[in-house]
Amino acid sequence: SDGSEQRVIVIECKLVSLPDSTAVRFFGATIDEAQSLSLLSAEQVRVLLSADGVKEVGSPNVCVFNGQSGNLSIEQDIPYIAHYQIVNSAKGRVADPVIDTIKVGRQVKFKAEIQPENEDLISLSMDYRLSKPLLPLRSYDLQVEGFAAPLSIQIPEIQLKELHADVSLPADMFVAWNLGLAETVKGSAKEDTLARHYLIARATVAEFDGTTSKMAPKR
Repeated sequence: SDGSEQRVIVIECKLVSLPDSTAVRFFGATIDEAQSLSLLSAEQVRVLLSADGVKEVGSPNVCVFNGQSGNLSIEQDIPYIAHYQIVNSAKGRVADPVIDTIKVGRQVKFKAEIQPENEDLISLSMDYRLSKPLLPLRSYDLQVEGFAAPLSIQIPEIQLKELHADVSLPADMFVAWNLGLAETVKGSAKEDTLARHYLIARATVAEFDGTTSKMAPKR
């Protein structure tokens, strides 16, 4: 073995929302190309993140062994009334709502591998999944024997968006991935503005000592 399996790849990830004008300025016409990829230097990323109206949705990191996969997620639990528990009491039958939750948000799966013919390049495979609830949650009335008024339950409806991209990433560069998503946000003026979502990631190689559980940047 050449020891490459002991190399750890640290993936720094930022999910950002960009005003349309900022996306045009940095990425030009590519903002209209679904899933387009752009390479940025660290200085370009710094300028981008400091631009007006840019918001970080999340900035998680993930570590994977060379050639293996890792996942990161930015999620939340949405509560809803799933059903009722009917309880007999001294005052009669009582319907207690049973609350369940559904997990929604963003998930990214990375697979990273150092290219054997050029160790300054990392092959990065990315799978992005967005699950978004339709709000407000839709309610349905149930007529239950012994209750004059109907009981309402909720059935969550989820929108899914799944994307995939592959890139050969130089060690000193970031990749900016156009997620092909847009939303309308309130602007400072009377008019609303369009925001676009990007995933910005960089992969750095470190050496892993399995006995001491320490990592150090590759020299």
